Amino acid sequence: MKMNVNKSEKNVVKYSLKLALCAFFILLATTLTGAFSLPERVDFYPIIPDATPDGSVENTFSERKEKQTVPENSCVEEPAQIVVPEDSKTSAVLPVVPINAEKTVENSIEMSGYETVSVFDVSTGNIAVMPFEEYILGVLLSEMPTSFEDEALKAQAIACRSYTVYKQSTGAYHKNGAQLCTSPSHCQAFCPPESVSPERYEKAKAAVDLTRGEIMCYDGAPVLAVFHASSDGKTCSSEEVWGGKLSYLSSVDTAECFNPTMDITKSYTFSPSVFSDKLGIAPECVSDTTVEKSASGRVTAVKIGEKSVSGGDFVRLFGLRSNSFDMVIEAESVVITCSGYGHGVGMSQYGAQDMAQKGYTCREILAHYYTGVSFGTVE
Repeated sequence: MKMNVNKSEKNVVKYSLKLALCAFFILLATTLTGAFSLPERVDFYPIIPDATPDGSVENTFSERKEKQTVPENSCVEEPAQIVVPEDSKTSAVLPVVPINAEKTVENSIEMSGYETVSVFDVSTGNIAVMPFEEYILGVLLSEMPTSFEDEALKAQAIACRSYTVYKQSTGAYHKNGAQLCTSPSHCQAFCPPESVSPERYEKAKAAVDLTRGEIMCYDGAPVLAVFHASSDGKTCSSEEVWGGKLSYLSSVDTAECFNPTMDITKSYTFSPSVFSDKLGIAPECVSDTTVEKSASGRVTAVKIGEKSVSGGDFVRLFGLRSNSFDMVIEAESVVITCSGYGHGVGMSQYGAQDMAQKGYTCREILAHYYTGVSFGTVE
């Protein structure tokens, strides 16, 4: 069928095309000159829908251990760890008992296409493509000491695998194209499996092999399985720390603070002059210091007279382990006592160890810390 177009209509079309071309070239020119630019994606934070993380509590997943697990720049020696007496498995009661985590398997999903993973090595500047499960083994060796219980190691392996698949499936890649990197500040730490002792290798590999391909899912999708070293009685929700709500990252009870074999506290002592200098206040104002806390017990703000500092900024300013702390101010000193380590969201590693000591399975541990998840497999 032939379409009839009169002359005036043709002129309108030509004029519209010219305007579109002009707009295109203006946009191109401003882009090249830097006048127009897309905002850079911040890989430093977990990707939470509709969230703009405020950076509270150091914003990292692996800063939490402070050489309690694998020492910095070392993947060879197993660090000194807590010694768990044989009778400690029944010495305490978990505040909240997971409810039959095995039932969640019926909602599992299967995903394919995860044979390899591309990883940016921040120490060499190279991108390596490695077998998926080999990468999970290297992450597990770096993220949790093999002196931990088998079920805790298996839970950590599933969490690391879930986090990896989440990053791959959402396309939250690094600017250089790598899916993940070896920086614990951005993604997950990584320890080359060949660099550790045979004993460490075999124990970690058993945890990876026994959970091979297993991930956590929520509403049919991989979960953002963030984790931290320890919490003082309660974990944080994603909403409290980063501002975006994920239902499976809710605040739950955690019992490592009641375990006599685990010391999760650390004290910092400052002179009033150093304390005031760091905050940029007059020394005489130090005594007028108060703190505000969230429902999970984390400090949200520190107020010194008329000045207010966010909990996250205070943590970074004083180099604290977490924003779960108390202060005692005296004439000659300011003592800050931190409980727990890290951002407090997701699984507590020492909490997982505590549960494993009491006989909980890896799935029960995960179902406790990640609310409402099911379990799926990747191939």
